[in-house]
Amino acid sequence: MPSAVTILIGPKGSGKSSRLAAWAAGRSDVGGVLQRVGGQGRYLIAIGSDVAVPLETRDAHEASVAVGRFQFRRAAFDWANAQLAELATNREIATVILDEIGPLELEGGGIAPGARAVLGAAPAQVLMLVRDGLADAVARAFAPQARVIPAEGWPQAAQVASTSP
Repeated sequence: MPSAVTILIGPKGSGKSSRLAAWAAGRSDVGGVLQRVGGQGRYLIAIGSDVAVPLETRDAHEASVAVGRFQFRRAAFDWANAQLAELATNREIATVILDEIGPLELEGGGIAPGARAVLGAAPAQVLMLVRDGLADAVARAFAPQARVIPAEGWPQAAQVASTSP
């Protein structure tokens, strides 16, 4: 288990991913996968690279998984899990960001395999982005000792929590 697992919570569209993207920019000791929304829909990016992989599909012939009203590409999740598995063996990475852990991951899909690989490799810090209302379920499923912090208070709240008696 990593030395610190933090679940960052917030409502949909509250800036969780944007906050972490800005924090990670230019840092060589941070890796992971971020989910972003742009003009062409949702996509995944590998932190520290310019690689963006479309997550949504409208192609009825492409292997996909339904999540609410969206059809997400299985190939995108395969790519993200491969990125995370590679990070699990990279000892130069101190912090891994997992965006986002939701109902699909709680069922073992999405980026759950990559998340489990990272958590099993024990980097110094893992940051899991989670929507409000799922923190307890995500902690039970992935990291029972995780601390839960509202994303809008991070990283200041994390620093205060780590220095509290």
